[in-house]
Amino acid sequence: MRTRSSFLLATGLLLLFGTAGGTSIAHAGLLLDLTSPGVPASCGSCGPNGTTFGWGFNLTAPITVDGIGVWDSFKQPSIQTEVGLFTGSGTLLESALIQSGISTPVASADPDGQWLFEKFAPITLPVGVYLLGHVAYDDTPLAELFAGYATVPQIEGQVFSAMGVPDGGLTAPESPFDEELIFGPDLETVPEPATLALFGLGLIGLALSRRRLVTSKCGSATAPGRI
Repeated sequence: MRTRSSFLLATGLLLLFGTAGGTSIAHAGLLLDLTSPGVPASCGSCGPNGTTFGWGFNLTAPITVDGIGVWDSFKQPSIQTEVGLFTGSGTLLESALIQSGISTPVASADPDGQWLFEKFAPITLPVGVYLLGHVAYDDTPLAELFAGYATVPQIEGQVFSAMGVPDGGLTAPESPFDEELIFGPDLETVPEPATLALFGLGLIGLALSRRRLVTSKCGSATAPGRI
């Protein structure tokens, strides 16, 4: 019983805190997280309507998402921008207005900022290519350039930068952007049922371990002649 409960406890802790590895996400619940500081930069000529900048990715396995957001550099006073999730062909799947002081902050492994998210009804993305974009203006929001990053294992290879219609507001970032990776938009992921089940087994293991420890202590206190 002790060996089994210890194994379940270890499994739960492993799922809770993650595993070491080059492709593992740095922060649970994020499609992508920044792992080291980059250079915050704003768009210098995005026009009064703003231009969509972002990145694309290729999913090799389905994933469920329920939140969309944008990078919030601690070097900027506030954010108000639209963020959108598109299919690889440019169809808008979800969008949200992200605002400082209203949208929910989520911590990042990069100490230079955080993420701001808005929730939506969970949707499952099948295998395929997807695009994420946020509307950039001449001053804000500040995107993070040259930063280290990690993604969920379902993303194949590296992500790629893209942009939408210049001065077109929120449009699908379908045009390749061959310069540095621009980290602005992001998604929140929903744990898979199997992961939740294993995590639950870990909690059961923890409970069994504590119960066994309490029982052992009580037995030692009441049994006569024990040392």
